[in-house]
Amino acid sequence: MMGRSGDFSMKYRIAISGSYGGMNLGDEAILEVILRELRAHLDVDVVIFSRNPKGDA
Repeated sequence: MMGRSGDFSMKYRIAISGSYGGMNLGDEAILEVILRELRAHLDVDVVIFSRNPKGDA
């Protein structure tokens, strides 16, 4: 797979586990930054383990 810089790179699969989905705005903000930075620098598929998956969608 061709990466952003033109070299061949792989797509990463990442799982994140934390206190997400509990309506804590600080935890949700941290998750937003983690996702933004991962997606900005890597070709990733992310799975998030959450207390409330329907509420986080």
